Parts: sequence; C-alpha cells; structure tokens
Amino acid sequence: MKNLIALAALIGATSLSFGQGYVSFYNSSISLVSVGTWPGLDFPTTVAPAGVGNYYYELLVAPTAYTTTDPSLDGWTDTGVLGESTATAGRMMGYTYTDSTGCYIPGYAANSSANFVVFGWSADAGTTFAQAWANWDNGLPMDYAQFGISSVATDIPLSVAGGPYNDVWGRSSVGQIQGMVLTDLVVPEPGTMALAGVGAAVLLTLRRRK
Repeated sequence: MKNLIALAALIGATSLSFGQGYVSFYNSSISLVSVGTWPGLDFPTTVAPAGVGNYYYELLVAPTAYTTTDPSLDGWTDTGVLGESTATAGRMMGYTYTDSTGCYIPGYAANSSANFVVFGWSADAGTTFAQAWANWDNGLPMDYAQFGISSVATDIPLSVAGGPYNDVWGRSSVGQIQGMVLTDLVVPEPGTMALAGVGAAVLLTLRRRK
C-alpha cells in the first residue's frame, strides 16, 4: 500500500513538472509603452495614449539560446497570446487563462525557461497579429502605422496554471522587458517618391553644368 501511495505521489509530481507552462503578460509603471515619430528615437517619445484597443501586442517565444531579434523575427514562435492597451496610458494587458492573469505558452512546460519578445502595433494596422504582420511586410512598415519590437526577456521561468506567474515585463536587471517604443514610420507615397526622384535628377543636372 505504501508503495502504491509513493508511486501515485511520484506520478503526480512528474505530471505537475511537465504540465503546461504559463507566464504573465501585463506591464507596470516601470515598463510602460511609449510612442515616437519618424525617424523614431531621434525625436522625443511620449507615453502611449490611454484607451482600450488603441494598441495591440503579440507575445512571441523562443528557446533561451535566442537572445536577439531582427525585423523578420526568425526563430521566434507566435504564442497566440494577444494583449491590448488599457484605460491607463502606456499600459497593456493580455491573458489566456481563466484567472485573467496567466498566459499559456504552447510547447513549453511548467518549470522550464524561455525567452520572450513583444511585437506591438497601432490599431490602424489591424486588430490581429496576422493583419499587423501582413502590414509590417517583412520589415517595411505600413503608411502611418506604428510598430515596435521589444528587447528580449531572457530566461523567464514558466509556472503551472494558477501561478504565481513570472513576468515578461519588468526590470531589465532580471532579464525582463523594461518598456518598449512603437515608432511612427511614414512610408512615402508613390507620388512623393517620384517627385523626390525628379528633384534629385534636377540637382544632378545642375551639378554637371557647373
């Protein structure tokens, strides 16, 4: 009987350790989202305006070996966790678990660790990650839309359902994402590009005449 109880306890502990992994996906006053204007960080940034649904955020995951990103986000996997801006400026919230706090991370077990990155965008680029990614167009932003890719949150331990959960946002000193900037990159219209081309041709002609 004692052996059966010990075996049951062992099976329970094993199933718990290999259960689904969760993290929390909401920021605080020390990890706010800001917005900037073209060409981005060359201009002062301001805290993202308040309002539910003004901005959206997708959580991506990768093994701990991935510590950098590029505009294509190669090597990073979409978790399916979508967050959005809240009624507080610069704040966001996203969850998938019934406690309105935890986010399930597919493919990663509780008690494992992973790296995370956040892809953010303004609502005029779409309300889903698929729409925003299509408008991002492999690193070429859509006209007047704001986009951003956060720094990498490193070695974040995943918890069991119900928590307590470890945060993706927080202090960079412990590997978390300490805020991010969504940049307003304006892609010139075809007419503007053509006009610029004509201007360049005229300048080149004048130089040759001199």
